[in-house]
Amino acid sequence: MNGANLLITYLSELQKSIPGINKKMLTQQLRELEYNDIVHRVVYNQIPPKVEYSISEYGKGVSTVLKALNNWGEAHMDHMNTLYGADRSRKETGVNRL
Repeated sequence: MNGANLLITYLSELQKSIPGINKKMLTQQLRELEYNDIVHRVVYNQIPPKVEYSISEYGKGVSTVLKALNNWGEAHMDHMNTLYGADRSRKETGVNRL
């Protein structure tokens, strides 16, 4: 892996960055991503236990898709703000938003 693009993080850091997720659910999702070779996991045999997560070479392939989806989402929010205003609510529009 190219060191400039390598992001290594710990479970606690990931959990803090994802509002509302609990440790069990995050661990399950990370294990699934590891099983599918999207995330690389390194366990260090020490006390307290230390586990590092990073995106695998294979997993990097999805970044282009995620960036495109993020760009579209931001453009969509801008479009909705232009149409309905930034302070709109479900009650005002009567529509359930995603």
